Amino acid sequence: MPFCHVPPSRAIRDRAHIWNYYLPPFHMAPHVYQVGGNNDVCVYLLDSGDGLILLDTGLQETIYLVVDSIHRMGFDRGTSGRS
Repeated sequence: MPFCHVPPSRAIRDRAHIWNYYLPPFHMAPHVYQVGGNNDVCVYLLDSGDGLILLDTGLQETIYLVVDSIHRMGFDRGTSGRS
């Protein structure tokens, strides 16, 4: 498959209003969750059973959405697992 350039969406071009593009967290596959909080950035949370692994941290402006999404999926920062 050839490389295809996709122009950046409005959310990336206009970071001043990035919170307008909220995406609720969802369960993608066994032990894998999408917790990016924004429809332009994929942040994945893996539950290894021994702890949580966060792949990509998203945009600095939306870190509060990532933390909120992790909590909404039932994970507790203090225990490194589901509450």
